[in-house]
Amino acid sequence: ADLGLDVCGEYAGPHLTTEDLDIQYGYTGTRAHGLVIDYTSGDYTNIRIENIESYHGQANGMTIYKESYINLGNIEVNNINAGTKLDSDSVKNLVEPNLIPMACAVDIKQDTMVSYIDGDTLNDALLSDGINGHSLCDDIMGTSSSDPDTVHVLTIIFGLILMILFVIVLYMAVKLVRHLCCNLPQGRVKITEQTPLLGI
Repeated sequence: ADLGLDVCGEYAGPHLTTEDLDIQYGYTGTRAHGLVIDYTSGDYTNIRIENIESYHGQANGMTIYKESYINLGNIEVNNINAGTKLDSDSVKNLVEPNLIPMACAVDIKQDTMVSYIDGDTLNDALLSDGINGHSLCDDIMGTSSSDPDTVHVLTIIFGLILMILFVIVLYMAVKLVRHLCCNLPQGRVKITEQTPLLGI
């Protein structure tokens, strides 16, 4: 597809109905994907993707969007080409909604959980060759990552912080209950049947 028009000025993405800018950021008509995954779970194994080309935009072998909880194994991606009809001067002059044509073998977006059937990183599950674009996944921080270990580490840290906060709140609640139920305020005498009462 041709580049997106900017006759109405720059914009980050479509705003017609309920578009999700995490998925539809920029002009999406120029994108080419071999396989797109979103809002799903399961094993994706023994997959070969090749010869994906975008003339003016991003090209990915596999794109994993948000809310995906998957396991990858034995993925082969070859000959992915992004922005093949654009030269470097044209890319420098791009304005939103048109983005720098990025090429990825596997583009793992945020808010996903990806595990690997054989190994601990994407490199253990992926064999790729011929990934060409005006930018590659690892060149843009926060947009994509070829290794989601950072996401996993942040998830673990966040979970540990929540667990520590829960333990602190539970400890404080137990102390409060013990104080209210078991300790009598100082200066008061507990009256029982054995306490003598003085008559007037």
